[in-house]
Amino acid sequence: MRANESIWYRDALFYINLTKLRYDKAIQETTSGKKIHKISDDPSGAAFALGLKDRRGQIEQFTKNLDTARIYLSNAEDVLNKVQNVLNKVVTDASEGATDTMDLSQKQLIANDIDQLRTQIMDLANTRVMNRYLFSGTLIDTQPFTETGGVVGYNGNTNNIDVQIGYSIRVTTNLPGDQVFTNGADDVFQVLADIRDHLNANDSVAVSNDIPRLGSILDNMAHQRGIIGNRMHELDIMRDSLKEFSNNLQEKISEIEDANMPEAISNLMKEETGLRVTLQAASRIQRITLFDYLG
Repeated sequence: MRANESIWYRDALFYINLTKLRYDKAIQETTSGKKIHKISDDPSGAAFALGLKDRRGQIEQFTKNLDTARIYLSNAEDVLNKVQNVLNKVVTDASEGATDTMDLSQKQLIANDIDQLRTQIMDLANTRVMNRYLFSGTLIDTQPFTETGGVVGYNGNTNNIDVQIGYSIRVTTNLPGDQVFTNGADDVFQVLADIRDHLNANDSVAVSNDIPRLGSILDNMAHQRGIIGNRMHELDIMRDSLKEFSNNLQEKISEIEDANMPEAISNLMKEETGLRVTLQAASRIQRITLFDYLG
């Protein structure tokens, strides 16, 4: 083989391989819809996209935290709503029992009913969601309320559980049970026990005096529900912000990574034509020998 033929073959193979690489890359871009498949395709763009993806990952974690917080808060709101309904029934029963038109046996029946409602409220106060007590502060594995000798005690603490839902935003996901159910004079269990005992003692005056205490408890329940409502409203606003932020990040990532499909298809056709022309030109050097080189 003459030296110039060897050079021709070498150059032909070089340009065929080079054109084939561009053709393969064009196929990959059109089939995947991405223009960056490895860092070397666009080092600065790939690094920037990676940073944006990290931020989007943080947004996804904030959203998960937000969803979890909403589960706890919505369940706490549901519990307080049920407790309010029970207390409204107690108000009705106590108002009936405060009259002198009822005899002792009738009042004792009401007292028994109120005692059952008291137990129902205690069950609600000990609600668990996802293996966590809602109203025990940060002692999530500790049952918040237990009764000993007819007196209900609080076993939790007064601490809040906060979760991060933004880069500098945290939200409290719980209500310590002492501020909801055993808030000083507004101890729901004690007030209901007093009403029960006063009915059993046929003390209509005492029962009448107990009813305003129920009103104070209901006011506190409404206040606690308001706290939950404000937090859930904050979560809803934050959810919209996180969604918008995540969408903006995805748009930026797409601008960097996604291929312009009309342009990619046009480039594929160009590279395909280039490869065909290169092969045809190379085959003219010496068709059999060239194909031997190509394998």
